[in-house]
Amino acid sequence: MNVTIKIDDALCKEARHRAVDADLSLSGWVAKVLAKELSEADKRGQTLVEAIGMDDERDLMEFIPDRKMDLDRPIEFP
Repeated sequence: MNVTIKIDDALCKEARHRAVDADLSLSGWVAKVLAKELSEADKRGQTLVEAIGMDDERDLMEFIPDRKMDLDRPIEFP
């Protein structure tokens, strides 16, 4: 699948260098990094949105209620 992403020029330059160091194309390197990150996120129990974040102007997390805030939890002191 072809995907277009927008990233900072300096970030792209660094990514290209890392891809060359790994003997991969930029596309192959990005795919490998994403696969690794998503695999690790699954192990940590993160959602896809938490794993990749959202760098556009809207943050999806502001639309998702924080379930922890709805719980009454007693405060206990030792």
